[in-house]
Amino acid sequence: MKEFSVCYDRFCLGNYTLVCDVSDTVQATADLGAFEMYVLGMWNDGLVVTMKAYDEVCGENQFVLLVPDGSEQLMSFSPGRGFVVRPYRAARQGRFAYLLDFLCGLKYKGYQGYEEYDEEEKMIFGIVRVGEKSLTYGGKNLQEVKMDFKRVIEEAIS
Repeated sequence: MKEFSVCYDRFCLGNYTLVCDVSDTVQATADLGAFEMYVLGMWNDGLVVTMKAYDEVCGENQFVLLVPDGSEQLMSFSPGRGFVVRPYRAARQGRFAYLLDFLCGLKYKGYQGYEEYDEEEKMIFGIVRVGEKSLTYGGKNLQEVKMDFKRVIEEAIS
């Protein structure tokens, strides 16, 4: 089994506000795109992202480990045993497992894009080369970026 380093950047993660609906699906917020790009950067380096989440049912904070295989583990503190980590969601089943499709850049019909996050615009922008043209695409989160990426390519090749 591969070992991962656990990284927690309280200054960075504290700035992201993420919301999940009743089915635990992450909703689009102003901070989602920045968080997605942060997670991708960490996963690209083989690092686990530690996310602090508030459990409204228990009324306490929990630490959720977002593992680069798309799984999630819960970490809690036990006075007798220290930190205890237990599986929560299997590989490719975590809330952010959809990000695995973006690890190597977007690909569609033989074209590959390259994406970056723009702090000032609070958007993800990408560039794809279609023939002699360099086309741009973007969105507030990676789902919007993916749709725009496909749209730009379809328009260019039609």
